[in-house]
Amino acid sequence: MREEVIFRMESVYREDFEVKSYHFGGPEKTMCIIGNMRGNEIQQLYIAGQMVRTLKRFEEEGRFIRRHGVTVIPCANPLRLTAK
Repeated sequence: MREEVIFRMESVYREDFEVKSYHFGGPEKTMCIIGNMRGNEIQQLYIAGQMVRTLKRFEEEGRFIRRHGVTVIPCANPLRLTAK
């Protein structure tokens, strides 16, 4: 599993806005799955988290075709409620 920040926007007033992705398997023919588009869609975020856990286990067990991969973006617009 490779965790990566794919987008970052710095903020003076709150936490920096970051969108993270998790990549499993190889670099070719990658499929991208987005869990939710808004930070308050809890069910979709939960399902995406379960998918990340399952794909991590599959990768550890060698169940991916060597060249093929899957990228999961659990949330494209994470909800941040904390101030700096």
